Amino acid sequence: MNTDTDKNFKEPSFNHFTVNTGHSMVQTKQYFRNTSVINAKLRELAQESLKPEGVEVISNVRFCAKEWDDAYRGTVCTVVDGMEVPLLTTFGVKTEEAGKRIWREIQNMSSNFGLDKKMNHRPRAPFVADLLYGFIPNSQTFEFFSSGMSGSFCKYMGWAFLFPEVISEDEAISRCDFENDLSNQWRDFVKEFSFDMEAEADRAEMMDEAVKRMEMLGLPKDTINEFKNSGRSRFGMENGRRFPLSDSEKEQIQKLEKNGKNLVYAVIRNDSRYGKMVNYIMVSRYKCDWELERRSIMDRNHVIAHVHNRDCPGWSETGIIEVKRLPEGMLDRKML
Repeated sequence: MNTDTDKNFKEPSFNHFTVNTGHSMVQTKQYFRNTSVINAKLRELAQESLKPEGVEVISNVRFCAKEWDDAYRGTVCTVVDGMEVPLLTTFGVKTEEAGKRIWREIQNMSSNFGLDKKMNHRPRAPFVADLLYGFIPNSQTFEFFSSGMSGSFCKYMGWAFLFPEVISEDEAISRCDFENDLSNQWRDFVKEFSFDMEAEADRAEMMDEAVKRMEMLGLPKDTINEFKNSGRSRFGMENGRRFPLSDSEKEQIQKLEKNGKNLVYAVIRNDSRYGKMVNYIMVSRYKCDWELERRSIMDRNHVIAHVHNRDCPGWSETGIIEVKRLPEGMLDRKML
């Protein structure tokens, strides 16, 4: 089987394509370092990821993969409130035939995220293609993306699945060393950025943070002042208009704010093909998440929310949603 990415590359190589940006780069052994976290038990991780339960990369972050003769697909996911949340999906192919088949699947998935324009040209096989979902639903996810590991994880899984001979067993380090090294990198990150994983905010701090986010989202000043004075959200938004909260919605807010875990600062109603939704936009008490959540608002209009499905309550969940800004400072949920 000829898997050369380009005739100029005599050694094993592949194209690494990022769906979200449309960026592609040829990966050769020149860019592959068999050291530390980058090559820590990659072969073992790849093999264990093929099990039904997948493999734990770090606490509450798992990688599950499926492999065919000439391709593989893997998903990195986490669990939030008992629900599995996908963080990214990575694909790898060895042959042009497999590339055509997998590319159609990638195009279908990327269209749900408005990334169609970045999918005009299929990379030449062999290639690895990654699709990031932009969700940072918990501190473990933040740790995975900010530790430096996630940037290399997918392309090195590519080496493990497409060219396993590149990863020599004598150079792979133990799982214990892998976890220790990742832990050390995380501690260095925490130290550098004065980041406290254990810090929890009181209600006054959560109020201040909620006001900042309301301002970032462009909510009307009188709405923000009303929130400051009352200490709670007293109305919701639907189709660009304000509405008074129902008794059931007030009760749901009380549940979400119980024991000081969250503070709801906005409510959006919307209909979807899955049922009638009520989105409770909120701030959690975990200060370690705040900086990244602010960036998500600024860059993508992504907010943390509990989405209550009024038609099918069992489908309710907490995670990240995208909102769109309407005239006069109103918000609505942007559906895929």
